Amino acid sequence: MREPRQFNTIVELIKSYNNQQPLHRFLQQYFRDHKQMGSRDRRLFSDWIYGYYRLGKSLSDQTVETKLAIANFLTQLHPSELLKFALEKYTVLSLENIDKSIHYKINLIQQHYSFSVKEIFPFSELVNHDLDYSRVVGVPSTNHSHAVVVGERNANNTFDFEKFTLSLLQQPKVWIRVRKEFVEEVKKDMHESNISFEKSKQQSLAWSVSQRTKLDVLKSFAKGYFEIQDISSQLSGDFFKPNPNENWYDCCAASGGKSLLMQSIEPTISLTVSDKRNSILENLDERFKRAGIRHYKSFDADLENIIPAELNNQQFDGIILDAPCTGSGTWARTPEQISFFNIEQIQHYKNLQQSILKNVVQLLKPGKPLIYITCSVFKEENEGQVEFAKQLGLVLENEKLIQSTEEGGDTMFVCRLIKF
Repeated sequence: MREPRQFNTIVELIKSYNNQQPLHRFLQQYFRDHKQMGSRDRRLFSDWIYGYYRLGKSLSDQTVETKLAIANFLTQLHPSELLKFALEKYTVLSLENIDKSIHYKINLIQQHYSFSVKEIFPFSELVNHDLDYSRVVGVPSTNHSHAVVVGERNANNTFDFEKFTLSLLQQPKVWIRVRKEFVEEVKKDMHESNISFEKSKQQSLAWSVSQRTKLDVLKSFAKGYFEIQDISSQLSGDFFKPNPNENWYDCCAASGGKSLLMQSIEPTISLTVSDKRNSILENLDERFKRAGIRHYKSFDADLENIIPAELNNQQFDGIILDAPCTGSGTWARTPEQISFFNIEQIQHYKNLQQSILKNVVQLLKPGKPLIYITCSVFKEENEGQVEFAKQLGLVLENEKLIQSTEEGGDTMFVCRLIKF
C-alpha cells in the first residue's frame, strides 16, 4: 500500500521546511533530488503541501498529520486513495463529503475540532475593512499654485475580509493582459493550442487560464502579444493617467509589469526604470524586448538609502512606486507565508517604504502624481503610508484596496498622490 509511504513523506517535507526559501523552490529541489518521481506524484505532493499551508495559523492544537488531512479535506474537490487513508487514520471526517461546498465542510470540521476561518489569517485588526476611495473631488487650494484633491469614501464597496480569508483556501488563477491590437491573434493561438480562457468581468483584456498552463510556449507570447499579469495589478493602471510625451519613473520596477502596463495606456511616454536587484532587471529587459520597447533608461538603485547619480537634477512627470511589502494580498499564491509571518515584519516594510518615499518624492515635479502601490492588505503599509506621504508634501487624490478574490485574483492597494 503506497498511501502511507506517500503521506509520511509529505509530513516529513512539511516538518523540514523552514521558509528560508519560497516553498516552490524547496519542492523543486526535492524533486530534482528524487528524479524517480513522475509528474503525477510531483503534482500530488505539491497540492498536499500547499493545502496544508492554506490553513495558516488555524488548528495549532493538532498534529501535523491531522492538520494535513483536514486541510486537504477542505481544499480538495475529488476523492483519492491518499485522502481516504489520511482521513480514516488521522481524523473523524469522511471521504463521502469531499464534494460538498466549502461552507458545508467548514461546518462539519467545526463540529469535531476547534476550528475557525478567522484563525487562518488572524490579523483582522491590522486591516482597514472599509477602505475604498473611488471618486475624486476637486478642492481649490489657496496656498499653492496647484489644485488639491481628496478622495470621497464609497461605503458600498468595502473590503470583504471573510471573502479574502476564504480565498486563501484556493490557488488564484493565472491572468494575462492581452494587447488590444492583438486580441484576435492571441485568441487564435489559444484555440489552436487547446487552451481555454475566461475574460474578466472587470477588464475585457484580462483573461484567466487554468493553473499549470504553459503560456511561454505560445507563439503569441514570444511575439509579446500578451503579458502575464494578475487582474488586480492590471486594474491598478486606472490610477496612472499619463499624458502624451511625459517622462515617468518606475522606481521599484522589478520585472517591469507596471511599466509595460503604462506603455499600453500611453505609448508616447519616456520611461526610466530601476530596481535594487540587477538580476530582475535582466528579466525586465527581456520582457521589454519581447513587447517591442526599445527606448528606456534602466539601472539598479538602492532607493532606501540614496538617490542614484543617474537621476541627478532630474524631475519626472509621474512616478510609480510599487513598494516592497509583506505581500499579504498575494498569500493565496504563497500560503506558506501565513504560517511563518510575524507581525514585526510590518514595521520592517513600513520603515523601508517610508525611506523610499522620502527619496523619490524629491524627483517629482510639483502638481504631478506619485502612484503608490503594494500587494498588501495591512493598513500600516497602505493608508498609513498615505498619512506619512502628506508630511512630504503629497496630497491624496484617490485610493483603493482592489479585491479581485471573487475572480481568482490578488488583493492590492493603490493610491494616487499629488505633489504640491
